Amino acid sequence: MADPTSAAAGHDRLRRNIPVFYLLQIVTGFFVWAPIWILYLTETRGASLGQVALMEAALSIAVIAGEVPAGALADRRGRRAALAFGWFGYGGAALLFAFAPSFPLLAAAFALMGLSWSFVTGAAPALLYDTLRAFGGEARYERHLGRAEAGAQASGLAAILLAGPLAYLAGYQGVVLAGAFILLAGGCIALLLREPPRGGGRDGEPDRALSILRDGIRIALRRRPIFWLICFASIALAVLELPGHLFQLFLEGHGILPDDGPDDGAAFSAWWIPLVAGGVIGSLLAAPLAARQGDGRALPAALAFGLAAYIAIAAADHLALAAAVAAAEASRSAARPIAYGYVNRRIDSARRATVLSVFELAMGAAWFAVILAVVPLADRIPLQAAHGAALAILCCAGIPLALAWRRAHDRAGAPA
Repeated sequence: MADPTSAAAGHDRLRRNIPVFYLLQIVTGFFVWAPIWILYLTETRGASLGQVALMEAALSIAVIAGEVPAGALADRRGRRAALAFGWFGYGGAALLFAFAPSFPLLAAAFALMGLSWSFVTGAAPALLYDTLRAFGGEARYERHLGRAEAGAQASGLAAILLAGPLAYLAGYQGVVLAGAFILLAGGCIALLLREPPRGGGRDGEPDRALSILRDGIRIALRRRPIFWLICFASIALAVLELPGHLFQLFLEGHGILPDDGPDDGAAFSAWWIPLVAGGVIGSLLAAPLAARQGDGRALPAALAFGLAAYIAIAAADHLALAAAVAAAEASRSAARPIAYGYVNRRIDSARRATVLSVFELAMGAAWFAVILAVVPLADRIPLQAAHGAALAILCCAGIPLALAWRRAHDRAGAPA
């Protein structure tokens, strides 16, 4: 018989994962070069937006290649090790990104970032879910993930407020270098986590990562609600991310740049505040929306709000549309934890990180397609028109996939 005292002590040790997970998400959000990295490439390195798109394509290919193997290794070797490896690798790639002397090395740095990040994306939410599950708290998964992502968004606000003045003082390259050291700090924090039990009867078996990988893909393909949700949510989340991703070009188009003077740096940072606030609000609304609307309606409700905002972004060009960009970010930030919770409730612990990595793989593929289709257009047509092209992708591909998911969801019913 298990010792209750020992079990309680083990649960207490695992509960410490929750504040460490929150801290890790705060470091994740403190992505200080996020508001200037495209400007760094175009202004400092002389890259065209077509080259920027190719670099992002290299990152997406690395994510697609690495997501499922990384998730399988996290399922077999532990989420903690995967997270630490991913953070340290990302920090090293960021150092290369700051000092690479040529376009091929810049693209290689981006690819290394994508490969390293693939070790984080599936393992982090799986570690949180398995930590909660170990002491019966999995019902609070969306609440914790939503709050953690809200903390990341708040941390991102602090980073953004710093980015503009720092770009004036240290230049765009100095901002990238500061971001690299922050990523390396994330690897140190990941080492503070404790590995939760994963279950599923495979922890003591010989390594069969390739078999686990194939199993995860088969699960995603055979469970029709999960398959269609992954397809539909990947397209929707990729398109909704685009306005925030290109927001620095939106500000540049209206003559707002951080490197003209101290006041300009502060003004550049201030314009990002509504965007970050939208992300925080969306993350906090994820759990109440999931509880109130249920599995079948919460995700479409969150994404419909973003679609309405996107129509405004594609219809006009004015600084006031920063509010619509913030609304799209709120929609994306609410939809992501809801989609993760949907998958988690339908997958056993031993395959959870692998299937979540399949989800991330699909999102990487969708982002790859959207970036290559839309970003090079912004070199030749107004940014507003490029967003119109993204809206067409969302309507033509996303809506039919959403209908297919809804039919599969209704047929499958609630998870066991």
